[in-house]
Amino acid sequence: MDKKYAVLTDFDGTISTLDIGDQVIQEFIRVDNGKQLESDFRNKVIGSAELYRRLYAGFHGTEQDVVEFVKGFYLDPYFKQFIGFCQQNNLELAVLSDGFQYYIKALFEKYGINMSDVTVYCNRAHFNADKVVLEFPYQNPYCDICANCKAGAYIKYKDIGYDVIFIGDGFSDRYVAEKADIVFAKSHLAQYCENNSIAYIPFGDFNDVKNALSMMLSLS
Repeated sequence: MDKKYAVLTDFDGTISTLDIGDQVIQEFIRVDNGKQLESDFRNKVIGSAELYRRLYAGFHGTEQDVVEFVKGFYLDPYFKQFIGFCQQNNLELAVLSDGFQYYIKALFEKYGINMSDVTVYCNRAHFNADKVVLEFPYQNPYCDICANCKAGAYIKYKDIGYDVIFIGDGFSDRYVAEKADIVFAKSHLAQYCENNSIAYIPFGDFNDVKNALSMMLSLS
């Protein structure tokens, strides 16, 4: 191949079979105005970083509790194989998540995936005795819509010469889908692409993505 390809993928609902962040919120977070916060977020009154700050202020539990809870969920059964496919074919693979490192790490460990095998751009949560401290190292200081600026990661890879392949399913994925060279989409992202005349390839799992890329890029 003459071109360099970066494969950027969402985590919640794309690599994981369910939105893990939502599951944690439902199980461990108690706030009186949860529906209002969700409405404010959907209407862009607040961004996801502020949403997380307000939600996690109502966190009840321990780090061990939440990690064990998370390990009860599942990743796409073909994702680990997809990592190997990318490595074998010199495709730069990165996870772009508006969720948190603790649950990505927990599920990667469950499936025997080393965090060092995949570049991960995500938010961070530090569990102390009486509170959770949140960090958003990849937030765009000029835009507060997303806690993790996926478009910023896209620009980083484009600036160093990669064609970008994006895989996603949800709200925060639209900002890369509008720009990426190749888009794989399902669920809400697929509908967004349909509504906005964005070319995309539908997929069900990472085996579909692998097979499509093998054909499109003439990879073995």
